[in-house]
Amino acid sequence: MQAEKKENSSYFSRVEKIKVSRGWTWDETAERLHLTRGMLHFIKHGKYGVSKRNLYMLEQLEREEGVRIPSAKELIQGIIRTVEESKIAVTPADFDRGYIDVPVKYARGEPPSGCPRKIRLTRPDTRSAAKLIVALGIHEEPESVLFACIADEKYKTQEFINLLSPFSFQALMDVALPLAFGVNWQAIIGKSAPKS
Repeated sequence: MQAEKKENSSYFSRVEKIKVSRGWTWDETAERLHLTRGMLHFIKHGKYGVSKRNLYMLEQLEREEGVRIPSAKELIQGIIRTVEESKIAVTPADFDRGYIDVPVKYARGEPPSGCPRKIRLTRPDTRSAAKLIVALGIHEEPESVLFACIADEKYKTQEFINLLSPFSFQALMDVALPLAFGVNWQAIIGKSAPKS
């Protein structure tokens, strides 16, 4: 009985939150949940429990209206999906062409004034790539590879990189590394890794 009361209270507080955030009346809120206003009253006062259907309809409405905070599992799944969708595979043709235009997104949503929607990454010459390997060994800063590949000098700054979403930063790194070290760079590093 106590658990049902707690579930009703939790459900109803979420209903009130969406009602207030959207400025709906109780009738409008009930209609959006495919319930009657009377049924909401009964749930609030514990005369009826919250059904799986009630919870499902509330979750759908919260998603549609953008007021629901995702669970940790949903958040992790969304991050993984976004990382996978952001990946750009560098092909031998891309490497031979010597550049790739990578779409970028910004942490704030829209690009700040004067910032591009795409960044061109270019393949450094072999000598520069060799110097990058040495620099990586000394400083252990993979961003140096990215900065070496960014074509436009004004975007070769940490300040600019900090404007990007983490997914766009990762996509840029995923393109810069094969442009600098070759399309199969991961296989080469895997072979040279020390055996434990």
